[in-house]
Amino acid sequence: MKIRIKAMGLVVAVTIVLAACGGGGTASDNGLAIAPNASTSETAITTVFAEPSGVLCANMIGTDCVEPTSSGATLLQLLTTLSNAQGPTVRMTRFGSSSISHTKTAGGILTEGSASYSSLEKPIVFGRNQIKLDSKTYAFESILPNGNLNFRASTSDTLLIPPLSSLGVTFSQIDTVSGGSGVGTPNLAVTVDSNSWLSFFGVLTDKTDVAIPADHLIHYSGGISFWGGDGTPFSASMFGRNVSVLCPINMTLDTTNGKLAASTANCTDARNRSLQFTLRDLFIKNSRVWGNLGDEASAFTTGPAYPFDPAATVVPTVSVTFTSSQVGGAVYATNAQFISIQGSSTLGQFAVSVVRQ
Repeated sequence: MKIRIKAMGLVVAVTIVLAACGGGGTASDNGLAIAPNASTSETAITTVFAEPSGVLCANMIGTDCVEPTSSGATLLQLLTTLSNAQGPTVRMTRFGSSSISHTKTAGGILTEGSASYSSLEKPIVFGRNQIKLDSKTYAFESILPNGNLNFRASTSDTLLIPPLSSLGVTFSQIDTVSGGSGVGTPNLAVTVDSNSWLSFFGVLTDKTDVAIPADHLIHYSGGISFWGGDGTPFSASMFGRNVSVLCPINMTLDTTNGKLAASTANCTDARNRSLQFTLRDLFIKNSRVWGNLGDEASAFTTGPAYPFDPAATVVPTVSVTFTSSQVGGAVYATNAQFISIQGSSTLGQFAVSVVRQ
């Protein structure tokens, strides 16, 4: 098993949005006030955003600290503390999307393939150079190469903390079992079984640390990525029936009632993969995203099957019709800068990453 933690900058749409907006500016730049006194705003802040946690470890769950909110610590401060071997441990829960896949190739041809998807929330204990997840413990450390602070798990990719560190990082846990036979022959056979869980790690926004506009609406822009398909093989091909698409999306948070409304995503990318995605209204309470999408949130995708060979020019086309019934996420960082949402059904998964405008 390996844990991967990757920088949030991998979401291209979010990076573009930040560059265009200069990082969103400060509350004073936009004529906003933190924690306004108007009664409607106070009510909205109380119901939509989390209660402030105070400084790190002001509250405890047994021997573990309650995770801090945005007025108590930045993400960089939190990660730096958690990579201290003599420091505290922090307990948290995160919602994430799970996928199970199986592939078997022989002589470069996919002979077996399957994929299924679901969502679940998991508890995590983080600190003292360790990550505890699913009754397993992983080493965790910080290093300082070339003046850039990095965090890494013992079997992971490196976690980079660039200027986007105030938002958060993707968190991926992957179980992979591989086996092969016929090494060195044209009939080389390889079997790979993978069980993964994708979530997001950041500092939740609290009600004392957010600016509310005069119209009570907070606007967000970013991207929605969708991947799905049953993974079954095409005839005499190295490809399975899977498709992955990234599209821009806009969202609006009404702070008077916590309603989070999304635009319809409809785009075609450079590899001719198309996505039409309709997301019904969700709700935010205590900085957590809630909602059962039922039959009202769906995506239709079409395009080339996932190209294992990036240089491939002719690949089969796959279509996926997707309805989500499982969704979760949260609002992160000072001034509610970032929202991360994951959703899934048996046919696929989606992830939304949007930044405050």
